[in-house]
Amino acid sequence: MDSVTAVTLVFVEVEDAASLWQRLGGRVEPALLALDAAAEECARLGGGRIVKSTSGSAMLAFEAAAGAVRGAVALTERAAAFPDPLELRIGIHAGTPLREEDPATGREDFFGPDVNRAARLMTAGHGGQILLSRAAAMQAAEAIAPLPHIDLGEHRLRGLERPERILQLLPPSMAARRFPALRTLTALPTNLPGQTSSFVGRGTELARVAGLLDGQAGRVVVVTGAAGVGKSRFAVRAAADALERFPGGCWFADLSDAETPEAVATSVIAAFGGQVRGGDGIAEAGDQLASRPASLILLDTADHLLGLIEPLLGRWRARAPGTSFLVTSRVSLPGAGIDEIRLEPFPSPPGDGSLSGIAAGDAVRLFVDRARDARPDFALTEANAADVATICSELDGIPLAIELAAARSRILQPAELVRKLGQKFQLLRSTRKDITRRQQTLQGAIEWGEEQLDAADREALRQLAVFHGGFSPEAADFVVQPGPEGGGMRGSEAAVHLARRSLLSVREGLDGLRFQLYRPVREHAWKRLADGADRGAVELRHEGWFFRVFELPAERDRHDRAGWRIFADDAENLAEVHRRAVARGPGHEIAVLKAAMLIAKASVKRGNLSSALARLAPALEAARRSPAWPEQDCWFRARALFSHATSLRLVGRYAESLPCLEDALEEARAAASPILLAEVLWDLAHACGMLGLWPRGDAALEESEKHARAHGLKVRLASILILRSGRHQAQGEFERGLAFARESLELSRQTNRRDAIAETSNVLAIALAVVDRYLEAVPLLRESVEVDTTTENRSALALHMSNLAEILAMCGEWGESFRSFERAQALFLELGRPVNAAYTRMRRAECEALAGKTAEARKGLDEVVPTLGSLGVAMGARLTLLRARVLLGEGAPAEALSCLESGLPALVQGEDIRDWCEAHCLRARALLAVGDPAGALTVLGGVLELESRGRLLPSFGVAAWLLRARALEGQGKRDEAREAARAAGRHLGPLVAGASSASPLVAESAPQIRRLLAD
Repeated sequence: MDSVTAVTLVFVEVEDAASLWQRLGGRVEPALLALDAAAEECARLGGGRIVKSTSGSAMLAFEAAAGAVRGAVALTERAAAFPDPLELRIGIHAGTPLREEDPATGREDFFGPDVNRAARLMTAGHGGQILLSRAAAMQAAEAIAPLPHIDLGEHRLRGLERPERILQLLPPSMAARRFPALRTLTALPTNLPGQTSSFVGRGTELARVAGLLDGQAGRVVVVTGAAGVGKSRFAVRAAADALERFPGGCWFADLSDAETPEAVATSVIAAFGGQVRGGDGIAEAGDQLASRPASLILLDTADHLLGLIEPLLGRWRARAPGTSFLVTSRVSLPGAGIDEIRLEPFPSPPGDGSLSGIAAGDAVRLFVDRARDARPDFALTEANAADVATICSELDGIPLAIELAAARSRILQPAELVRKLGQKFQLLRSTRKDITRRQQTLQGAIEWGEEQLDAADREALRQLAVFHGGFSPEAADFVVQPGPEGGGMRGSEAAVHLARRSLLSVREGLDGLRFQLYRPVREHAWKRLADGADRGAVELRHEGWFFRVFELPAERDRHDRAGWRIFADDAENLAEVHRRAVARGPGHEIAVLKAAMLIAKASVKRGNLSSALARLAPALEAARRSPAWPEQDCWFRARALFSHATSLRLVGRYAESLPCLEDALEEARAAASPILLAEVLWDLAHACGMLGLWPRGDAALEESEKHARAHGLKVRLASILILRSGRHQAQGEFERGLAFARESLELSRQTNRRDAIAETSNVLAIALAVVDRYLEAVPLLRESVEVDTTTENRSALALHMSNLAEILAMCGEWGESFRSFERAQALFLELGRPVNAAYTRMRRAECEALAGKTAEARKGLDEVVPTLGSLGVAMGARLTLLRARVLLGEGAPAEALSCLESGLPALVQGEDIRDWCEAHCLRARALLAVGDPAGALTVLGGVLELESRGRLLPSFGVAAWLLRARALEGQGKRDEAREAARAAGRHLGPLVAGASSASPLVAESAPQIRRLLAD
């Protein structure tokens, strides 16, 4: 995409297409075809081209403005000379629009504000009129000079903030023509301030305002939001869009200096261009409103008039029921019949980190637009996109802050701006004279809101600034200590007050309501908190809120039962607690360890677990060496050891986690905590299973289940049943595995824990997939993915997307499957889980081998072996099978046989009947390929023997019987081969019922069976 090359755009349209149809009737088509041909010829005449055209309209692009003028004049003359004359209205503007290839036509297309300006110029005109913007007129001055032209002055165009000086141009043959007034906003009654830059985003909110103002007369709409979120700018844009709906006009009244109802009335009368003549300005304003047709009054900045403005509006609405009011305020206005539109900061840049993804966000679009105002050649590129995204995120998406930062692009590159964001209050200043004092600096905007607070709220705001990334109502109550003027108000009450004044946001977190100060507000308030004892005491209360889980038995039990999931919302807070604990130095090792443990727990769902582990491992080592370690109780020591062990397990370091788990288990037994015991034993069972240590794992799982059932630990029991389900499936007891998966999901539903429900739905889906019931599995996994997305559980999302990808592949949905694999792998890497990422890549390679993409599968195998090759027998078995499948795909059956022979011990030790079946089917394929049908029949005998014991899955039944049929056919035993094909067909029936017709096994097997039976 090229965003800086200059071009002149010409928009052309037939005037009043409806009347043209009536006038020409059935002959309209020849006229429009003639217009298309003339447009093509005139574009070439001026050195341009047609970008796109529809019936009766076209968009042309010229490299030079003079060529655009020549083309437009020629086209106007030719259209007027048609046998059935056409009157064209034409708009011309020169600028630097975004360029992109239209995927439908392959032609270069244009986007952005410059395109909108050219189109608005055209719609402002009348048939026969050519209108040019100032930029186009300046660039084409020599071409315009000999032609009839008139300066029509400055006009406001619909949907554009910056007024445009418009030049009218005519062909010499039409010099005497006169036209009505332009169709612009300039002629409408208003004093709305003009804007000098583009308006970005807020389409949904603008539509809501338009709907409210369209609904009925006498509406009051209040636009609320944080400092710098763009309330005034938004309201001016909404009012400008509504101009045509208010014959009495739209009028802007700035209330920032008004302190009384009389002052408000004076501002409203002044908006009409008048002044108060009598003694009662409020009544006089009401009389003026009543004497006008339906009008819209924009009352800007009513924050400080809370309690005064609502009765005043009530009085005016009663006197002038046709008048509507649009009010901007950081605070909601009370009262019936008042509609609120809340503006939130722009969200963080969306997408996957790509240039197109980053560029799609409104925050980035705003930055780029304002940066171009400061430096016209600025462009978003691969080199600076990440820095621009960082700037927008660090400024919390607050438009004022983004605009002030972008203005610095005149002298600073985005990377330099990122480095200077620590001094944002010094950096983010404007020298513009057309904006208010509070809009000239970010600090000024925040101070304006702070000045409206009473002393108690100001003190609470400064204490709440200790929180990074948000806080719960309970945390606010714990940390905020009311001052003498606080009147005993709790921190959560103060947070509600501050939310009403748009100084913080409110949302639902994983464990209830969450407040969050906007980052610039928090940094400003924290600087205002006095240094010394006050700040230190607030920091200690902040730390104490998180460390209470280690100190209070009731808190320990609460968080053990809840899985400590509350901490997933507090990653930023915990990082700050850890930083302060480390800064205190020697003697504070236990505090550092506590913070590191909580960070690790918070990272399980969303954060980078490898990064958390890098904090936790040295913290645990230092704490165990410190004199304070023996003084800690058994529960804390067990929890610390277990935190380290489970973090190791989750990043795939199973062997390293085992000794730590054994130590944690010893401490947990001493602590006599059944909840902790059940948890540690479950992790031990999981790690042992991954390493093929089945007896130890089975014993640990059995003991974990005993504690879970005895103490009613439903979430833990659901996790135990997950492992039991997998264990029975591996042993070929598929129906029992399915039953355990269903029981696990039912238990999770009883707990009403969405994360547990998503996980157990995933397990049931896997159990269904194991028995080849893929179509039943897909909706369960889609539900899991949806829950993970809404709860922001990125760790579970990566796993469940990976599982969904594999099942989609088994249904033949290759495109979505591979996209899901890629997304899951990228998520695991972001989360600091390289083993999970490698495992996902291996699963994708297995599917690539199924799809016949042998080269891609080989590449995947080469990528994952260094990471997965030493993780134990289970992973060794999977790698062996993948290597053999790749070799067979490459036409190397002898090498595949050798690979399977060398990997046989791992396959046997792994105790997974599915791997065993697959290995034998692959061996049979390889033996057939090397011309040994007898050997293939011997190998297949062991697989088919499982059928009599009810342990042969339909998929392996189809594969094994088909391979047997081929082996018998190779020996000339046609009748026996047909019987084997019929047996394969019997297994194919359940497989077809559970998978789509595009399933690779169905797609490959059905024609083979038909051929064998036909033979």
